[in-house]
Amino acid sequence: MHNVEKDAPTALYAIEDKIACLIGGQTMDRFNEEVRERRWAHYPGAFSQNDISSLFYTADRLEADVGASRIRPETIDVFANGQLVRLADLQHKTGRSHLEVLIEQLRHGSMVRVRDLQDASPSVEQTVRHVERLFMAKCQVNLYLAPRGGAGFPAHFDITDGFIVQCGGAKEWTIHDDYADQTSLPTADTPWEPDRYKPLSSGKSMSFQLGDVLYLPRGVMHAARCIDEYSLHLTISLESLTYADVLLSEIRRLAHDIPALRRRIPWSWGSRDEDLTTALRDQMRTLADRVEAGPALQATRRTLGRSQDIAAGALSQALTQAS
Repeated sequence: MHNVEKDAPTALYAIEDKIACLIGGQTMDRFNEEVRERRWAHYPGAFSQNDISSLFYTADRLEADVGASRIRPETIDVFANGQLVRLADLQHKTGRSHLEVLIEQLRHGSMVRVRDLQDASPSVEQTVRHVERLFMAKCQVNLYLAPRGGAGFPAHFDITDGFIVQCGGAKEWTIHDDYADQTSLPTADTPWEPDRYKPLSSGKSMSFQLGDVLYLPRGVMHAARCIDEYSLHLTISLESLTYADVLLSEIRRLAHDIPALRRRIPWSWGSRDEDLTTALRDQMRTLADRVEAGPALQATRRTLGRSQDIAAGALSQALTQAS
């Protein structure tokens, strides 16, 4: 008989070793120093079929989860004719199941996107927890399924860093290192303006097979198309903690202790902006000596560590223990 308590750490380390394949097996320090937020990277054959099935997702599981309504219809989008439409809107009043409508759309060449897959799949959620702890960033997972020649998003960039894991079929990815008004590390509120951001070259194209991984920093322009019978990939988005995040958090925290920050600013239709600018800079100088990283980091550590320290059966044990 196995000792469950002794086997658990071994299983944990095995999963963490597998997750490290997202960065090609290199050390985390090297990835952070040489790759992260600096350049895109391709890691061929990072995962086996068994890894994909146990850590990530497959087309068969998608069929089962949509059919059993484990994936909520409102999280499924269909991309066709250059437009994103909710699957629930396409299914409404058809008298057919969501799975039937989804299959029909794929046969018509549409691409399907499932948002927040980690909320519907316990195995993906478990993988996400390990990814969050390894990369010290909140994560979210989207699934993309396309038939051969299926419509894909035009060249664009994302506002989060991300890992793309090819989970089925093959896909050709094109990276555009140069584009008009190139934006480095865009933020969550950076608007996407297709008429403004245009590729300046044909880009570099690569064929991705099952198990391949692509790391894309936010702001890197890319596009993809299915070159097999079908393509299924997951995008694991990383919402990294930035200097701006910590500073904003500190301003909110310090406002509780410094009454001057809570006062109304003296302004009117005819007031001089320069006077307020001087006052704001004075406030910033006051804050500079009181800003600390600790509170924001501790809050983020608690968020990333959610449920990690709760062993299986903890709820039942709490209910049966005496007060």
